[in-house]
Amino acid sequence: MTSLSTNQDNHKFAKRKTVLFFKGFQLRYTALVAGSLAVFVAFSAFYIVFAFQSYLSPDLMAEMEPGFQQALVRFVLVGLIYVIIFTVAAIFLSHRLVGPTHRIEEELRQLAQIDQPFESLKVREGDEFEGLVRSINLVLEKAHKIKK
Repeated sequence: MTSLSTNQDNHKFAKRKTVLFFKGFQLRYTALVAGSLAVFVAFSAFYIVFAFQSYLSPDLMAEMEPGFQQALVRFVLVGLIYVIIFTVAAIFLSHRLVGPTHRIEEELRQLAQIDQPFESLKVREGDEFEGLVRSINLVLEKAHKIKK
């Protein structure tokens, strides 16, 4: 069990240098988040225009139109900023989930080599799959002891 804690200590403060590991998955996830929010902002803007035109009398509508247009532009700009912020958040969230998965897959591929000496998987403190890595390491340790 000491090798697990040593690996954990070695990678406690390590940072991933690549943001997009599985570009296909991460970009699809990000597009889903950004697209959903963009559609929501667009439908909201259309509904506001529809409500403005449907429920106000023509005289009141003509009087309020310049202020309404400015408010609508501000609403759309704030909505786009919202979409951008959540798109960036989606990239970092997917990075947080996919990064450990990519690392575990690579390390398991290396460990699968027959001539490789026993070494437990590395785990960073706070990784989403920290418990999974610890469980895999326990299985690997037991398998290595049985093999000897």
